[in-house]
Amino acid sequence: MLTILLYFSNLLFYAQGACFHCLSPDSHLKPTLRRQLKTQTDVFFWQIGTQWNACSEKVNPMIPSIEGQICSKYQMCVTLQPNIPNSTFVVRGCLESVLRYSWREDERLHKEGCYMIRSLPMYPNEQPMDYIICVCAGDYCNRDEAVNYVSGPYNYDRDTILQLSPNNDVYYEGNGRIQLAVSSASLVDKAFIFIYSTLLFVFLK
Repeated sequence: MLTILLYFSNLLFYAQGACFHCLSPDSHLKPTLRRQLKTQTDVFFWQIGTQWNACSEKVNPMIPSIEGQICSKYQMCVTLQPNIPNSTFVVRGCLESVLRYSWREDERLHKEGCYMIRSLPMYPNEQPMDYIICVCAGDYCNRDEAVNYVSGPYNYDRDTILQLSPNNDVYYEGNGRIQLAVSSASLVDKAFIFIYSTLLFVFLK
């Protein structure tokens, strides 16, 4: 019976999709950059408790120290980094858990590829910060190392999304991954809860 319960638990896990989940340590960052990353409120969520020294490197799925994250709404993974030279700061995770509302609901970012968006400064003495966001679809597809710095000149406003190409020296997420099936997460959740409750009742009876 326990085997059956584990089977349905795994079924729910893969139906919803999963991504690698980590945040690069900030101890090596300059104080000004660290403050700007932590105080921004318009691009991404600061992931608490997921710091990993190798987050900016290509992820080896055989390393047990890297965490996984189940996606609840969008079956898409994200790799985010500030567009600054020699940056080793990277955030990985599900699209809805990394990006803030205004960006995760933007359908322009629901397509696989790499994009650049702009964050407005929190304080008057700071400059706007540009972020590179690589989006992919597929279980644990956000495994690639941090992309290269994209040099200017480029000019765009807060609501503009620049789609990057290989000519920008930005690596597109590779092809050939297993694509997630499109399904309703709410229906999957309800079906799993019903089956799980029924089996648990029979098991404990």
